Amino acid sequence: MTLYDLLQLDIPTPPLYESGIKFLDEAFDGGFEMGQLVTVTGEPDAGKTMITEQILANVSQGHKCLYFALEFNKRQAQNKFKQRVKNGTAKEQALKNVEFISAEDTEGEVGQVLNLIQKNVENGAKFVVLDSTIMLYIEGLGGEQEVTKMFYLLQNLAKRQDILLFVITQSSKDENKEGKVGIFGSMKASHFANIMLHLTYDKDEGERGLIVAKNKQNGRYLKQKIFFSKSLLTFNTIDIEIEEAPQPQQRSFGGRDDDF
Repeated sequence: MTLYDLLQLDIPTPPLYESGIKFLDEAFDGGFEMGQLVTVTGEPDAGKTMITEQILANVSQGHKCLYFALEFNKRQAQNKFKQRVKNGTAKEQALKNVEFISAEDTEGEVGQVLNLIQKNVENGAKFVVLDSTIMLYIEGLGGEQEVTKMFYLLQNLAKRQDILLFVITQSSKDENKEGKVGIFGSMKASHFANIMLHLTYDKDEGERGLIVAKNKQNGRYLKQKIFFSKSLLTFNTIDIEIEEAPQPQQRSFGGRDDDF
């Protein structure tokens, strides 16, 4: 095929998946495109799992989804989503669209996880959440080689199957303090992410923020102050306007943190 031939093809515009979070949907011109690997990193207690579950609850209202809650058992996940249904931030009927896999259902071997994703994609799931990569492993590999291979496989699956894959991953305390964004253990892993979202949390000041540290969808690098409601388990903006910010330095590094 020549580039001329490519231009003649009638390729449909992919649908945008709205996150249901105003400041995110504005940043990405209405939502997230399919065929992308989105990483969610952040400081301890910043809310990586909470913001991703908020997006999942919103997307499930119109689309089939798959949720790997590898850091939680069934009881813990049940308690959180009961609270979301009770406070109205998740629709009970919509959750029928979410296939749920907990830490009790898989050992976390990457090949097994990829096969489960493939099976659910064949059944119509196009939005996949993986929480988190710290629970994954590749037999026979370790360290940077393992992490690099893992993110290569995840990005390749998202692109090849034209799905939207949200992956919660870890960043070190030192890098968080320096305001840098990266993926643990590999100098190359961040290369495979199409979009990198990073949450900040100043416990002393009680202030939270979100950084779009990488954005291959529309090229915008943003920084936004945000507010987390513990009663609703949701994030909202503090400032109406999204603040433009220079792209933070990206590095990959070792370490993990615990989310909530």
